[in-house]
Amino acid sequence: MKPLGKPPHIRVTFASVGLLLLGFVLMRPGLVAALSLTTTLTVGQSPYVVAVNPTTNTVYVANQGDGTVSVIDGSTNTVTNTIPVGNQPSGIAVNPTTNTVYVTNSMDSTVSVIDGSTNTVTNTIGLPPNVDPIDIAVNPTTGLVFVASYLYGSVYVISDTMNSIITNLTSSGSSDEAGMAVNPTTNTIYLGSYNGGGLSVINSTTEVNLGLFATGASISTVAVNPSTNTVYAGAGAFGSPSLAVIDGKSNTVTTVLNAGLGVDGVAVDPSTNTIYATSDANDTLDAISGTTNTVIETLNLSGPTGVAVNPTTGVVYITDSFSNKLYVVGGPRSPTTATTASSTTSQGTTTTTTQTSTSSSTGGGGGGVPEFPYQFATAAVFTVLLAASYLLVRRRASLKGSASQEGPARL
Repeated sequence: MKPLGKPPHIRVTFASVGLLLLGFVLMRPGLVAALSLTTTLTVGQSPYVVAVNPTTNTVYVANQGDGTVSVIDGSTNTVTNTIPVGNQPSGIAVNPTTNTVYVTNSMDSTVSVIDGSTNTVTNTIGLPPNVDPIDIAVNPTTGLVFVASYLYGSVYVISDTMNSIITNLTSSGSSDEAGMAVNPTTNTIYLGSYNGGGLSVINSTTEVNLGLFATGASISTVAVNPSTNTVYAGAGAFGSPSLAVIDGKSNTVTTVLNAGLGVDGVAVDPSTNTIYATSDANDTLDAISGTTNTVIETLNLSGPTGVAVNPTTGVVYITDSFSNKLYVVGGPRSPTTATTASSTTSQGTTTTTTQTSTSSSTGGGGGGVPEFPYQFATAAVFTVLLAASYLLVRRRASLKGSASQEGPARL
């Protein structure tokens, strides 16, 4: 006797589940194309740091060599303006809520305030003489601006409405502070020590000092993912490991990663939980999964230093202070296009190239470029075919059931 097997509609159900799972896998981001360099822009002299306003899709580059800020239209990848600021701008931050840009001028001990809608300096805030303001961060929720002093180990708090210093937070860590970030959700400031190898965690009531690396290591860059309350501190000194991952809730180091021979810049894309770290010594940009804390892609670049990412588009911007360049790297939500065309801007030549990265893994929260239209169409076709097959089998089963109930035809 022939085995009965599973009913047709059960078999179709199993097939439907399998194909739908396949469709979901196809729609996962980061599985189609590798991270790649799309455009290289010529900016000012010695571009050191970069910041992005995701609301206006505008990029700002602080050029230490000529005391200017280059303004880039993120939709066209062209330099649209050059704004004179102070002497040796070393830090830059953007408040997307007010469309205001803040630049620290280390040799002037000043902060330049730029109106993002007009690209003009509207105010210059004076700091105490010779404090060497090296980094700056903004809390868009409170509107407070935080300026780190390299020489005095202080954090000057500036009101965005008064454009003046309202208080001075003195860190108990090393005097040579460098690298700073703020978590807007918890209003917590993270301040790295350039020679002490530690991280000061400052909020409105308490301060905690974390020893991340051996004394002598230089924490030159700090970034925060407010969505996961995770802090990333990069050591700029040569050596391995070089990127510490800190749980912002418990203020404990969860792991320390090897991200090249020293980390010069770090940025976080909270939309994909992807961390980007640059290493000038290694000539690399690493994409790190915030879920697994592993390097998922590495892109070779010449002399990368500062880095910023637009969480809306997923595009990453990297400065090359030695060649006066800004690299534009396609992110997880911004497919790149191969082209050899070039255009001329007021700042010089915009050279467009395509460079393929090397990937150590295809998983994680960042990296590849998902081709959403193709994947969505594939999943839609699967769904339609499955629904049609299911209805057809059910119809056939219903007809067979009706025929068996009527019995054999009479002569």
